[in-house]
Amino acid sequence: MWVFLTRRFRRWLIMAIAVPVIGAGARHLSERIEKKHAGPTKTSKALGHAGRFAQSTRKKGR
Repeated sequence: MWVFLTRRFRRWLIMAIAVPVIGAGARHLSERIEKKHAGPTKTSKALGHAGRFAQSTRKKGR
């Protein structure tokens, strides 16, 4: 059935599902790293920023 979907619709479907899931995962991982190291690190800051960016693009799309 995947073959019968248009290329544009498949791309939209993947992005509609993948971006929020990856953003939530990045935010969760950022929080876990900060808890482990008792404060923010460069990696946790970058992951937190990526998670917030994914969330902000999701809100703009509505």
